[in-house]
Amino acid sequence: MDYSDLRRTVIDLLKDEWRNQAKQLYDLQLKKDEIELFFQESCRMILNFLHNFLKDGGFEQPTPIIEKTIFSEKLKLLGRIDAIYKNKSPPLIIDFKTCKTMEVSEEYKRQLAIYTLLYKEQFHQHPTTGIHFLKFKDGLKLFNVSAQRLAETKKMVSDIHNRTQSNNISDYPCVCGWCDKNFDKKNVSNR
Repeated sequence: MDYSDLRRTVIDLLKDEWRNQAKQLYDLQLKKDEIELFFQESCRMILNFLHNFLKDGGFEQPTPIIEKTIFSEKLKLLGRIDAIYKNKSPPLIIDFKTCKTMEVSEEYKRQLAIYTLLYKEQFHQHPTTGIHFLKFKDGLKLFNVSAQRLAETKKMVSDIHNRTQSNNISDYPCVCGWCDKNFDKKNVSNR
């Protein structure tokens, strides 16, 4: 298929799905221009993904494992990895992001380290990791998870487990600055 035809087909599929989800979009109570902005951003992200997909060999490459959930009984840790490319050596773990910059923040590095711990435990291989920033053409940024970072992440997980043994919600006060800190305690189980 010609690239321009493929682009048009992908955008038409997005438009169809956007129409199919119209009620859910309406329920968000967004302004019309906000919904249009999200649609345009979605188009750009899909086209960037298509660009990278084709650049990397497209349909000639093996299909990655998508949204793989890995649980470690030993670490009491779970992760949902967006994409695993086992055809690479070493395997490549990708997390997709839709943020406005291509900054690999400490939170993202921590997330990739957790995924590396989980992957290593289950598959006995140290993968390559990366963040694919979908709002950018050529948005894949690789990140090396070192042995030192893995050790620090294991310790962090262990420390969190040691500090979170209580079933009493008041032992875990909110410090995020985002959510409503005075929520109704009887509705805690619903959040």
